[in-house]
Amino acid sequence: MRKSIFVLLPAIFILSALPCFAEPSVPDLVGTWTVKGTGSVILKGNKTGDITHWKSADQKTLNAEAKIIEQKGRIIKGEFISSRAAEKFIGIISVDGKMVNFVDEDGYIDLMIINKDKMHGIYRHVKKEDSVIADAEWIRKK
Repeated sequence: MRKSIFVLLPAIFILSALPCFAEPSVPDLVGTWTVKGTGSVILKGNKTGDITHWKSADQKTLNAEAKIIEQKGRIIKGEFISSRAAEKFIGIISVDGKMVNFVDEDGYIDLMIINKDKMHGIYRHVKKEDSVIADAEWIRKK
């Protein structure tokens, strides 16, 4: 009996620790998201670049839409659309399922996943025509 306890106790310890090592579930982000941003642009010439969603140094807000059209595991693909431009993006969901890091055709977006229908983060790019920084809230359309 005593010998079986020495075998049984380590087995119980190992099995009880397994949930600690379980990978968190990957959130499903496919859908259309309303994007409301606040930010600014630095013009380095007379006008912004062709695919810049920000039109001038006077612009402080941006209303746009992001469509996440494909998700395979943690990898996502989509399109960002505003009244000025449209551009593709790709992204990866962090291993803990709490962040998404994107690259678009000229910049970077880092979003914190608040819940299944809300994300918040920062966009930035630096190009020869302009530089942009903005924060935005993404709300999934229902």
